[in-house]
Amino acid sequence: MPNHPIKALWGFERVSDLGSGESATVTFSLGARDLQLSDLNGDLVLAPGKYNVTFENGAGAVAARTVTLTGERVVAEPFPQPAAPAPQARRAPAASGATSGTSAQRRE
Repeated sequence: MPNHPIKALWGFERVSDLGSGESATVTFSLGARDLQLSDLNGDLVLAPGKYNVTFENGAGAVAARTVTLTGERVVAEPFPQPAAPAPQARRAPAASGATSGTSAQRRE
């Protein structure tokens, strides 16, 4: 199950220079990629389900719609994975009588 915030800001448009009683129209586009959520692996996924989309004007007016995303769960962007370690070169076998990583002492 993807993790998602209760609220997220998708867009912002500042409207200024409005006089008392005037209004303005602001248009936002919302696409499927805007509904991507992260799963427990950190992948961004598109998960089917119902999403409540709310538009607020900052002055108390709210418009809300429910958007339904259908289909299968899709990984839209996998979380970057660390690179695989480079293969290590094989060492040549040690010379006869010598032990790798130790020092030899002469006996008398």
